[in-house]
Amino acid sequence: FAMEKAGSTEEGMRPLQQAWKILREADAAESLESAALLHHMGALHYYLASYPKAALYFDLARERHQAHGDLSGMMKMWWLCTVTTVRGWLWTTEQWLYP
Repeated sequence: FAMEKAGSTEEGMRPLQQAWKILREADAAESLESAALLHHMGALHYYLASYPKAALYFDLARERHQAHGDLSGMMKMWWLCTVTTVRGWLWTTEQWLYP
């Protein structure tokens, strides 16, 4: 049971880590609105909705980042939260309008 539970948490974390890695490695000159980043943010919202534990880890990562006073990281996290929320609303609306 514990292994099964750990496996599902890991599954939820993988896309989270991938999206976070892409955000960290994004060139400073690259706009956060680039298609690749938006794609991963959209995927991130889906996984946060699917895996509640992933959302918890996401919050912990954000708090750790804020605690270290990393302004650029904080701004990226703020932007990530905003975009995933808006994309989540759009996705939910699409599911409702076009079931």
